[in-house]
Amino acid sequence: VTYTVPVSAIQAVTVLSPNGGESWQYNSNHNITWTSSNFTNVKIEYKISPGGSWQTIVASTPAAAGSYSWLVPNAPTSQARVRISDAADANPLDSSDAVFVITVAGASSAPTSMNFGSVGTGASKSDTIRISNTGTATLVISSATTGTANFTPGRTSFSIPVGSSDTLSVLFSPSASTSYNDTLRLNNNSPAGVLKVPLSGLGVLSVPALSSPLDASVNQPSTVTLVWNSVVSALSYHVQVSTDPLFGTLIANDTTVTGTSRQVGVLANSTTYYWRVRAKNNGGYGAWSVVWRFTTASQTTNQYAVIGSWNMISLPLTVSNAIKDTLFPTSSSNAYLFSGTGYVQDDTLDNGIGYWLKFPSAQNVSITGESILRDTVGVITGWNMVGTVTEQIPVANIQQVPSGVIGSDFYGYDGKYTLADTLQPGQGYWMKANQNGLLIFDVTSALVRPVSKVQPISRPTLLQQTKKSSK
Repeated sequence: VTYTVPVSAIQAVTVLSPNGGESWQYNSNHNITWTSSNFTNVKIEYKISPGGSWQTIVASTPAAAGSYSWLVPNAPTSQARVRISDAADANPLDSSDAVFVITVAGASSAPTSMNFGSVGTGASKSDTIRISNTGTATLVISSATTGTANFTPGRTSFSIPVGSSDTLSVLFSPSASTSYNDTLRLNNNSPAGVLKVPLSGLGVLSVPALSSPLDASVNQPSTVTLVWNSVVSALSYHVQVSTDPLFGTLIANDTTVTGTSRQVGVLANSTTYYWRVRAKNNGGYGAWSVVWRFTTASQTTNQYAVIGSWNMISLPLTVSNAIKDTLFPTSSSNAYLFSGTGYVQDDTLDNGIGYWLKFPSAQNVSITGESILRDTVGVITGWNMVGTVTEQIPVANIQQVPSGVIGSDFYGYDGKYTLADTLQPGQGYWMKANQNGLLIFDVTSALVRPVSKVQPISRPTLLQQTKKSSK
C-alpha cells in the first residue's frame, strides 16, 4: 500500500539568522530566526568549532514564534554555527549555511598595580597605567573610579580597538601624612566586567620652600628674618643656621617655631651663613629644605654733610648704638620726630624716620654701621617725616602699599625746602600720605610709579615735647 503524505503535512525548518558572515559580540542580544512547519517546538543549539559539540541555547521554544533573543555567551570564535531542530525528536533540523563570529573584549593592565611612593601633603604626583585590549571585540571602559578623592583618574570613559592599548593617568594627592590604599575600578564590557588595579602611596610632609632672604644674598644686616612658605598639616618647623654648609656647628637650632619666619641675630659682619627648614607634625619630621646662604654686610663708615643750623636727618645704617648723643656728639639740640600732630623729642633714633637736629656749624658727620639696601617704612594719613637707606634712591623707584599711598612730592631741607627727585642717604624728607600704608625703599628695585604734585610746605614749628626713649 502506498500512502502519499500531503504537502501540507511535511515537517520542515530553515535557519535564517545567523546563517553565515555575522559578527556578534559577547553579552549582546541578537535574534536567532527561522521558518518551520508542522511541529510545535524547536530546540536551538550552537557550536564554536567544526569538531566541537553542540551546546544547548534553549531546549524547547515555540516553533511558530520564528525568533528567539539570544544573549551571546563568552565563547570567542570565528567558526560558530547555530542548529535548529524539532524539540520532540530532533527531526527535521537545519544549521547555519556558513560560520559566523562571536567576539569578546579582553582587558589587562601594565603594571597590574600602582605605587606612587612618598608625596608631600598639599602636593600631587601623576602616574600612568597602560590598558590593553586582549580580546576580539572593542573594549569599552564605561567608567573609571576610585574609592577616595586622594586618587583621581584622568579620564572616566574611553574605548580601545581590538589589538590596541591606551594609557590612563592617575593623580595622587595626599592630604595628610599617612599611608593611602585604594583601588582603581575600570568597569568594561569584558567577561570579567571590571578590571581592578590596586593603588598605594604615602603622604609625607612637604619640603618647605625658602623665601627670604634670597639664596646667595649679600649685604644682609646683623639681624635677619628668615622666611619660608607654609606646609600643609605642619604643626611646627625646625630651623637651623650655621656658618658650615654641612651644619656641623649651629648658630641657631630651633625646633619650636610655629609660624613661617624666624629672626636670627646678632650675626657677625662679613660672614656667610647657611640655613634650612623642615616641617613637623604628629607623624614626625619631613625632609629638609634645600640649603640657602646669605652673607652679612661689612661695617662701613660713611660721612654725611650737615649745615650750621637745623637739618632734616635720618639714620641710613644699622648701628649698634643709636642714641642721638653717640651718633651725633657735635649736635646742639635734641632730635625731634613728627608724630602726625606735632614734634616729639627722641633720644634714640630709628631707621626709616626723619628727624630735626641742629648743628652749630657746617661739618661732616661720620657714622659707622651696616648698609641698609632695603627698608619698609610705615606712614600715616597726612604729612610724614621719613628717612631713607644707605644708597641714594630715585623717588620714582619707591614702592607703595597699597597703591596710591603717596599723595605729594618729597621735600628735603638745606636751609630752605627743596623738591627732591632722588633721596640722599642721611637726609630726612617730608611727604604726604593719602592713607595709612607702607613705603618700600629698595635700591635694587626698578619699579616706577607716578607721584602726584603738591605745593611746598612751610617749615613746621618745633614743639617742645619730650619723649622718653624706650630703647
